[in-house]
Amino acid sequence: MKKRKAFRWILFALLFLLMPHSAFSMAISIDLNDFYADGFTYVNSTGNMALMVNDGFLSNDPLFGDPGIAVSDNVQALSFDYLLLDYGRGKGELYAWLFDEGGDTLGEFLVDSTGYGSVHFDLSGLDLTGTLLGLEFSLVQYGMGPGLSLAMIGNPRLETGETAPVPEPATLLLLGSGLLGLAGLGRRRRLR
Repeated sequence: MKKRKAFRWILFALLFLLMPHSAFSMAISIDLNDFYADGFTYVNSTGNMALMVNDGFLSNDPLFGDPGIAVSDNVQALSFDYLLLDYGRGKGELYAWLFDEGGDTLGEFLVDSTGYGSVHFDLSGLDLTGTLLGLEFSLVQYGMGPGLSLAMIGNPRLETGETAPVPEPATLLLLGSGLLGLAGLGRRRRLR
């Protein structure tokens, strides 16, 4: 019975590998170390995640001398992931604003309850070539009595209209035959 299940999983993996896959859009990471951090805001060394506690603030505003986010002609969206947690009687609100170098708002986001998700600011149809975008995050903590609000911002990225390279069929065939070889080696060891 176990052999049949293992064989089914291997067959399923091979069929999945050999199926034609659609191409995914490529993403350009945004480094949060380029942002101005105020209050209780901590950015990790790689710049792909930030933690804000209570009244934290994180901004990359070209109007105030920050470097801004450079945009190429094929950018379709700006996205990031978030997590908001409230402890005790604290209540937090996480805000995010996206604006162009002239200060015009291109997108707004607000979450006011514990949760997580992804935010996607659609930039398709806008001519932003050569523009510096500003992005700002703010965690505002309010409520009656002692409490704590935490917000995490992760994986901020510009999504382009370009597609990621899709492996050619010969590469997938080579990978599939390698998986079959590993399965055969495991079976051979069990039979000894």
